[in-house]
Amino acid sequence: MKRLVFISLTVIMLISSAITFTACRNNNIVGSWEMRDEDGNPFERIEFFSDGRFVLQWYDDFREQWRIDGEGTWSADGNRLSLSGAGMSGLYTFSISGNNLTLTDDRWPDESATLHRIR
Repeated sequence: MKRLVFISLTVIMLISSAITFTACRNNNIVGSWEMRDEDGNPFERIEFFSDGRFVLQWYDDFREQWRIDGEGTWSADGNRLSLSGAGMSGLYTFSISGNNLTLTDDRWPDESATLHRIR
């Protein structure tokens, strides 16, 4: 009986660890990311929220402020990112290395964009 309880608890712990690992891995994308020009100046920003929303912003040089370009929803499964809204609807492959997020649109697999984490 004790062995059966031990095995059951071990299985429950393994399953909850796998679920937690997957959730944490997908939450790595949560936060604010910027695209920068060749001089290092930010010109576009996307913020992913933990509730599955995102906000896309662009920098208005004339007014010297960030302006909202659109909003939408996101979901991630492994290295696949689905975006809906703000003109970015589609499937993307993503990878995170340090503070860099690389996005590749499935429609143009030879092109990618790298964004830098700001928070």
